[in-house]
Amino acid sequence: MWILWVALAILALYLLCNAALYAMTRSAAAKWEKEAADLRATGEPLNFAEFFASQNQTIDEISDLRKAVDVMGADDSPNEVPGVLCFDHDCGASFFDGIDRACVESTRRHIETRHRALVILRSADTLSGPLELNYDGFLFDDAPEVLHFYSSLRALIKLIHARALLDILDGKGVQAADWISVQLRIADTIYYEPTLFSALLAGFADAAALGMLETLLNSMQLSEADLKGMQRQFLNAAAGRQVLPSLRGERVAFIGFTDRERAQRLEEIAIEVGCADLALRAPRSRMFPWMADWFLLANRCTIVASLNRIIRSGPELGALLEAAAAETASLTSGRHPAKLYARMVIPSVESSIGLHARLIGSMRAAVVAIAAERFRIDRGRFPEAAAELVPNYLDELPADPFDGQPIRFIHIEDGIVAYTIGDDRIDDGGAVQSRTEGRARDFGVRLVNPELRGIRLVAGESDDDSDKEYPTG
Repeated sequence: MWILWVALAILALYLLCNAALYAMTRSAAAKWEKEAADLRATGEPLNFAEFFASQNQTIDEISDLRKAVDVMGADDSPNEVPGVLCFDHDCGASFFDGIDRACVESTRRHIETRHRALVILRSADTLSGPLELNYDGFLFDDAPEVLHFYSSLRALIKLIHARALLDILDGKGVQAADWISVQLRIADTIYYEPTLFSALLAGFADAAALGMLETLLNSMQLSEADLKGMQRQFLNAAAGRQVLPSLRGERVAFIGFTDRERAQRLEEIAIEVGCADLALRAPRSRMFPWMADWFLLANRCTIVASLNRIIRSGPELGALLEAAAAETASLTSGRHPAKLYARMVIPSVESSIGLHARLIGSMRAAVVAIAAERFRIDRGRFPEAAAELVPNYLDELPADPFDGQPIRFIHIEDGIVAYTIGDDRIDDGGAVQSRTEGRARDFGVRLVNPELRGIRLVAGESDDDSDKEYPTG
């Protein structure tokens, strides 16, 4: 008899657990329906079709940027090419690192075979327009296509950087400046795309433009008109870059990721491609059929609520950084399963916002550095302080996004540095080291004195000549 009572007790407990899970699922569903209704009431997108409609993209023709990437071909997604500038770290790719002369001719050959893509970019009146990537498909089986496109685009950004370096080596400063403009325009286009992944790639293009600018200014002297044009481009880029659209796109993506069918398919894809550790696994059980639904809905509510609080704190970067840090801190306490996805994602969101702010600060520093170079050409010396640049070279000093203070400007032994203190919020005295000197603590642009400028070629392994500099003016 007691066995029957035990069996009935187990059955009652099982039914009670399922009833509790069902009630929790209905509660989570009701919470999400209210959250979704609030988002729709404020015009916020819940899917990628609504996202692109909210961006007001009225250009129907596919972007020339997409055409350039498609021309590159299927073999151009690898981002490491031995013996090619910008693709091979051993070649060097900046004024301060030097350029390995053994990589120059192999770089010319590499670029020549991909010349058509560069022609499209150089001749395009505008690079704006839709890239026509299937982000809804990205949540299913089109993920390889989207990822391949972005990988090829990253290779194209490196190719442009290498082309600009060759122009600098050939004494073609104006052409190199044009390629800097192309990189900034590429970033403009990518910032229209959803998710932080696209924002990070746009940041990669901006970082390439900054590196090209520093190498160009330290290698040769440009005209006042060229410098003024580049200053205006970096000023507009720093003002126009917004991380909020990417955050909204990220929210749309995770609404899709937490759909039960999509979550299961994404997990299968992750296992198929050998990335099972990256899969967002939802618990599933035949005995407790409501478990996966509750888990996905509860995590959707948590992560959307966290992203909402971050988004609503904007658009000022300082406020976004503080909100993201607060969300990360709030998720570290406890191990509630409804916070699992948010604990995985929000720290990455905080890091991405920090990287975006670092790039914005670096572009503002570039504006100050270009203005200082114009000042030097006019007066034969760098300004003693950034205040001397106002109002003849700058309308006002741009602010450091990390503390609101003016972009720092200091003299060092061999020149000047304009910089942002970075996300550690510590002023390290303009320590904007190159790659070979270690990780930078501050971020910005460093210009050396005129007598130290020139193209810096260093001897490669196949060259017995000593290191040599080739001043260009």
